Amino acid sequence: MTATSRNDDELLRFADRARDAGDLAGAAGLYQRAALRGSAEAYAELGFILRGMGDSAYAETAFQRAAEGGHGLGWYGLGLLRTEAGDAEQADVLYRRAAEAGHAGRLADV
Repeated sequence: MTATSRNDDELLRFADRARDAGDLAGAAGLYQRAALRGSAEAYAELGFILRGMGDSAYAETAFQRAAEGGHGLGWYGLGLLRTEAGDAEQADVLYRRAAEAGHAGRLADV
């Protein structure tokens, strides 16, 4: 579940540029397109945008799909949502899974 074609990589670059320019709605749409084409990275990035826009429920779905696709940032995002919900124990488990998948993130805090 990763971006494999040149078109998918370009779509992610366009989404990154839109995000960096502050166009969160535009970036979300582009990440969603890339995610629907099978990009776990796009699901993770979409999760962070949705979380920032206050849509924790859909962000959780996006993070879960990223995690299922083997992207450590998906596990990390799930951990952040659990932290925000006050569930430190479950957050620690998720942060450890993120680290096992290659994303150390907040492992130092665990």
